[in-house]
Amino acid sequence: MQKLSIIAITLATAIAQAGPQTTLTPGSRRDDDIARLEEEIAGLQRQQQEILKNVRRELAAVQAKASSDPSIAERRRKLEALLAEIERRINEEKDNKTRYLSPGTKDPDYRAYYQRFGEAVIARGNTYFSNQNNTPDHGQVVVNVTLRNGGRIESVEVMRTTSPDLATRVSEMLKAVQPFESFPAEVATKADRLVMTIRLDYVKER
Repeated sequence: MQKLSIIAITLATAIAQAGPQTTLTPGSRRDDDIARLEEEIAGLQRQQQEILKNVRRELAAVQAKASSDPSIAERRRKLEALLAEIERRINEEKDNKTRYLSPGTKDPDYRAYYQRFGEAVIARGNTYFSNQNNTPDHGQVVVNVTLRNGGRIESVEVMRTTSPDLATRVSEMLKAVQPFESFPAEVATKADRLVMTIRLDYVKER
C-alpha cells in the first residue's frame, strides 16, 4: 500500500508540475517536443485516474470490514488521507471541472456541500423506503454518486456492497429521490460535476 501511495502522489505532482509547460512562448520549443510533452501528460492523467479508482476500491473494501482491529482502523485512516490527497491534486488541475469528494475532503466549501448531500441522502432514503412500507435488507453499500449542478444524478457506481439486492435498491432510491441541492455559488464557480463517495449502512431494527 505504501508503494501505491508514493506512485499516486508522484504522478499527481508530475502532472501539476508539467501542466504550465504546455503554455510555452512561440519558438521556445519545437512543435514535436510540445506534442510529446502533452502526450506524456495525458498518459500520466490516465494513470492517475486509474490509481484513484484503485484507492477507492481498496478503501471501500476496508470500510466494509466490521473489525475492532487497530491495524484495520489505521489502514482505513491512511487510505482516506491518500484518497483526499489524490482528489485534492486532481481538483487543482487547470480546466478540470469535475471534482472528487470523499470523507477526507478538506476544502471547506466542498466539505460543507458533501456533508449536506450525505444528510439529504439519509433523510430522503428513510422516507423513500418508509413510503414503500419496507426497508432494504441490512448491510452496507459504498457508492460513487456523480452529481451535476442542479442536483441531478448523472450516474451511480457501486464500489462495494454486502448484498447485490441492497446495491440495486439503493441505486434506485438515489435516482428516485433526486434532485438534490444545487451547487452553491462557491462550488459552482469551480465545478460543474461532483463525484462523491458515500457509505450507507442499514441495520436490523430491534
